[in-house]
Amino acid sequence: MSDEFEIEVPSVPDAVQQKIEDASGEKKIRYLRFMAEQTVQHVNFVREQVKEVENFWPFTLLSHISVKQACSAKADRQALTYLKDVEYIQDPKDPRPYEVIFHFRENPFFSNSSLSKKYSLPKGVETAPADGSVTQEMRDFDVGDLECSASTIDWKDNLCEKYPRKKVQDNSEEYDGDQGSFFHYFTEASDPWSLGVIMQQDILPDVFDYFRGIGDNCVDQYDSEDEEDELDEEDGDDDEEIDLEEDPKPKKKQRTQ
Repeated sequence: MSDEFEIEVPSVPDAVQQKIEDASGEKKIRYLRFMAEQTVQHVNFVREQVKEVENFWPFTLLSHISVKQACSAKADRQALTYLKDVEYIQDPKDPRPYEVIFHFRENPFFSNSSLSKKYSLPKGVETAPADGSVTQEMRDFDVGDLECSASTIDWKDNLCEKYPRKKVQDNSEEYDGDQGSFFHYFTEASDPWSLGVIMQQDILPDVFDYFRGIGDNCVDQYDSEDEEDELDEEDGDDDEEIDLEEDPKPKKKQRTQ
């Protein structure tokens, strides 16, 4: 495969997110619908283009400062080297609920081929009308109203046990100090650090920017020091070390419209 080739990337308009934040009521829902349609198209296009790009998704996710902070353990970052694809599901007709699915290669940490995090409407909340109209319930929607799912991980090497989260009190929903393993994100029916929103609003609409290290919330925007964390990736019988902190040289060159 050639180290360089060009692709036409259907981009998500940068101004839409600000319009969503500034709008309210029916106008906000219509912007959300547009954003959902554009983001799903963008992510699906990118997924097809980067299938052969080594470590595309680990580099992309760990470029975001919040994801890097959530992966403070070396073992978390090592497990992410087996991430081969990220799937994003959202219905533009009702852009409130969504789902993020991580697809993994065979790895020494768990036997699951995929791990899912679903953000669903609360019980009793109606889905959007089929005719495309906007209900008062949709106008009053807040992203904090969504309910998170939990996935069961079939562990070979339990990272959540090795790196637990510390709550302020046993019955508290607030955490103190280290976030623990990144994989608590999948196993808990909560999202205290809003990683879903970060992926939905920051990373996925600007996937290539984060892969190239130039996204708005990239690690490089916050870290002035040169840090190098080497990640081990197991490939067959041989162990390899992969540095996901180093600025990667993409095998695919972006040319936006």
